[in-house]
Amino acid sequence: MNNDKIIVEKENKELLIITEALPSTDDRSLAVSYANHIKNCNKNNITAPYTTGQMISLNNIIKESYVTYSYFHTKISLNHKLIQRLKEGI
Repeated sequence: MNNDKIIVEKENKELLIITEALPSTDDRSLAVSYANHIKNCNKNNITAPYTTGQMISLNNIIKESYVTYSYFHTKISLNHKLIQRLKEGI
């Protein structure tokens, strides 16, 4: 991988709920990390139609470890109840 071609772009703000992933040692740890993220979403009343994605640390990208996820994330709406609770300090 050519590290000189890594760029940073400014994007519109998005709100994400994130869940830290377990160290990726096998398919089981990946499945448990994903299940933990879904539990975190359910706990905060975040359900369909939201989609789930993964975040990979820059260090893992540099090491070309493209399936060693650091976090799972789900984009949420600005109007979601979780955002309202955070604004109210609950």
